[in-house]
Amino acid sequence: MFRRSLAALVLTFGCIVSAQAALRYDSTTTLSDDSGGSMVTRSIGTFAAESGSGRTDATFSHFTPRTGGGTVNGSMNRNREREGDLLSVTYAGNLTVSQPASGSQPSRTLTVVFDEVLVTRSGEGRSISGNLTLNGREIPAEDAPRSIIAILIGLVKLMAV
Repeated sequence: MFRRSLAALVLTFGCIVSAQAALRYDSTTTLSDDSGGSMVTRSIGTFAAESGSGRTDATFSHFTPRTGGGTVNGSMNRNREREGDLLSVTYAGNLTVSQPASGSQPSRTLTVVFDEVLVTRSGEGRSISGNLTLNGREIPAEDAPRSIIAILIGLVKLMAV
């Protein structure tokens, strides 16, 4: 009897969860570094078993993600849409990354502007489109230097906190 009741409970719970409506989220997160910099994110959206959408806005103020590393100032947003196995994420923003002098290397400043950079993932793989402007020079996002992509990926991962 107990096994039948337990099986019925599990089956009922599974049906309720799978028939569940989309869940909504709304959160604000602040990350502060040891140097007094910060990153503030606000995320809102919905998700369900087969779909979802959301937006995250991030503001960086003298944020130093790594000890001894550069600082980030500016803002960016990420819009996400998922339908089945198709995920589309659009990024827009304006960031200034400042690297301090190190050894014989002088300090450097990089300004990155990205307007509607679209990353799409599906069963066939990943694609990227749109343009980045690096220190005033526009380039296709798919041709961006790996070092720039690494910086952006690191910041995007932090936005997911």
